Amino acid sequence: MLNQKICLVDFQEAAYQGNSVYTQILSRSQLDLLYLSQALAVRPNQVSVMSEREHMLTAHGIDYLQIPDQPQDFWPAAAFDAIICLDSLQAVHQIRPHLPQSSKLILWTHLPPEHIAMLPLKVPEVQQAFDAIICETGNLRGAYLKQYQLPPEKVIFFVPAIVRTLRKRFASAQELGQIRHQRLTLGFMARPEAGLAETLNCFETLQAGFSDLQLQIMLPPEFKAEDSNADAMALLAQARQMPGIQVKDACPWTNHIEDILKCHLMLQPVMPPHNEALRLINALGAGCQLIATEQSSLWDFCHDMVHWVSTDPAENFLQRFTQSVADCLTQQINAPADCLDNALEQAAKVQTGLTWDLRVWEWESLLYHMNPPQLSDTALSAQ
Repeated sequence: MLNQKICLVDFQEAAYQGNSVYTQILSRSQLDLLYLSQALAVRPNQVSVMSEREHMLTAHGIDYLQIPDQPQDFWPAAAFDAIICLDSLQAVHQIRPHLPQSSKLILWTHLPPEHIAMLPLKVPEVQQAFDAIICETGNLRGAYLKQYQLPPEKVIFFVPAIVRTLRKRFASAQELGQIRHQRLTLGFMARPEAGLAETLNCFETLQAGFSDLQLQIMLPPEFKAEDSNADAMALLAQARQMPGIQVKDACPWTNHIEDILKCHLMLQPVMPPHNEALRLINALGAGCQLIATEQSSLWDFCHDMVHWVSTDPAENFLQRFTQSVADCLTQQINAPADCLDNALEQAAKVQTGLTWDLRVWEWESLLYHMNPPQLSDTALSAQ
C-alpha cells in the first residue's frame, strides 16, 4: 500500500462533488481526475481534490478543497507528498514556490504540446518546476520531447482508461444485442468541426442502399455551443432536420455511454485533436466497430481494433470511407451473430486492458519511486 498524502488540482472553474462522475457534465480530463482520485483513495491514501469551488466538503474519503487564497500559508502546512496538476502550468507560480522540498509536483497533461496553455514549457524554469510530466500516449510523449527538448526521464506516458460505467455493462453477445438499437445505427461522437460534414454526406449516400439505416450524433459531454463556430452550428441545425438522424445534446458521461452502446458502427472520418480522439476508446469498449482515418494517438494501443481508412489520396477519400462503412454494414446484415461475437471480444479486450484498476497501479508505482517511504531508525539499525 502506498499510503501517501496526494492532492489533485484543477485550476479550471469546476465545482467537483462526490457524485460528479454520474451527475455533472465534465470534460474527459476532469472525469479522469475524479476517477484517479477515487482509485487512489481506496488504496488507502489521503486524497484531496482542489478546484475553484465555493465551499469544502468530504465525500467517499476524498477532501474537496478550494484553491487557497494564501498559498504561502496553506502549502507548507498541508505537506502533501505529491501534487498532480491537471492541464495547467499555473502551479509554477501558485504552488511550487511554497512547497516543502519533499513534495513532488507533477503535470498531468491531456493537451497537445502546441496548445496555448502548454507553451510556457519552452522556458527552462517552467520545465524545472515539475518533477514529472505525465502524457496519455507514447505519441504525445514524443511530441512533448520534440517540441520542448524535455529530459526524457521526466516525461512518462500512461495509456488512457475507459469510463467506469462501461465495465460489466453486458456479459454476453445476446445482452449486447438487446442493448443496441434494433435498426442498424451509425454513431458520431465528436465535435461538429471534426468530421460531421463528411459523416452527413456519407450517411446520405448510404441511405440509398440501406433504407432502414439511422445516424445518432452524440455531442461530447463538454460541448458548448458558444465555443463552436457558425459553420459547426449550421451543420448541427442541418442534421436535426434530416430524416433518420437523431442529435443527442451534451449530457453527463453515464448517459453519453448509454447512447454509445446503442450504436453498431462509430464513424470518425476526420480525426479530432489528440485529447479528443482518445474519447473513442469508449466506443471500442462498447463493442462498436470503429471506422476512422489514420491517427497515431489511437494507434498506440488499439491499432488492431479499428478499421482504418487512409486519407491518401485525398481526392477520393470520402468515397473510399463510405464504401468501408457500406462493407461493414453489409457484414452486420449478413452475419449479425458473428458481428456480435466480434464486438464482445473487442469490448472484453478494452474493458480489461484500459481500466482505472490498472492505471492506478502505474500511478502508485510512480509516486512510490518519487517519494519512497522512509525507514525508521529501528529498521535501519536492523539492516
